[in-house]
Amino acid sequence: MLKRILTAAVFIAPLLAACGERPAEPKQEATAPPATEPGPPPPAPEPAAPPEIIEASYDCTPAMALSVKYDNTVDPPKAAVTLDGKTYDMTIAPSASGARYLTASGRTPGMTLVWWNKGKDGMLQEGKGATSDDEKTIATCTGKAS
Repeated sequence: MLKRILTAAVFIAPLLAACGERPAEPKQEATAPPATEPGPPPPAPEPAAPPEIIEASYDCTPAMALSVKYDNTVDPPKAAVTLDGKTYDMTIAPSASGARYLTASGRTPGMTLVWWNKGKDGMLQEGKGATSDDEKTIATCTGKAS
């Protein structure tokens, strides 16, 4: 008989324990935060800076007096390169990086001038005008601090 009571207690004890527990509450769905009044619209983006004319002087190796007046007010942009007192008008040309300006006539008959610049650095080349492969570097330059 004691064996039956112990066996019954083993089965009844968990049932009695479960009776004392509260049933699980249903899950509530998450709610969106309350709507707020819309604020002022975001500020309009700043308009692009107007095209400008920039004048720059360069220290070059080998030493030569070189300055450039970049005219970004025209399309396509132009550059006037002054080299040892003589000015060469150049037009922009395609380049992979930086800016490349060309002139039809250079310092020597039958030769062209090419001015490359990227950031504060520049490079002056002379060539025959057929391809960039025939261009020879005349000077490498760094912009002077203004």
